Amino acid sequence: MIILFFYLGWSFISGVVIFAITFYINMALGRRSANLQKDTMTCSDSRIKTTNESMNNIKMLKLYSWTEIFAKTISDKRQAELAVLWKRFKNGWAVVVSLYFFPQILSAVVFGFYIGTGHTLQLDVAFTVMTILTMIKDPLRSLPMFVGTAIEFMVSMRRI
Repeated sequence: MIILFFYLGWSFISGVVIFAITFYINMALGRRSANLQKDTMTCSDSRIKTTNESMNNIKMLKLYSWTEIFAKTISDKRQAELAVLWKRFKNGWAVVVSLYFFPQILSAVVFGFYIGTGHTLQLDVAFTVMTILTMIKDPLRSLPMFVGTAIEFMVSMRRI
């Protein structure tokens, strides 16, 4: 950050704002991911419990012709589980998009703000800042994933 401030002046604040937005969005997505994981496990446990109950009492189900009722119940629980899995898929898609969108837009926003404040972009400044921003991209991607995983872990620990 100090090197960026040295080369860009106060224009580097736009990069800090992008970083803060990325962190907040990925933290919210991580929290949602943890809640969806918990919902998935709840739905899966319910479906497996019903399936085990029907397998353990298969003679009674056949005797009283309850097979269709239990099959429908299991199917409904599976559909609920698939609905939650679909939400998890869409949330995962949003996480991946944000992890690759924000680091790519970072350099465009920083340079746009720098030029927009009346500065002329010199080649040596552009190359140095691009190198620094390239070095920042991997931590920018890793930190929100780490925070999301930590939040998911803490939510699962509260459940125990």
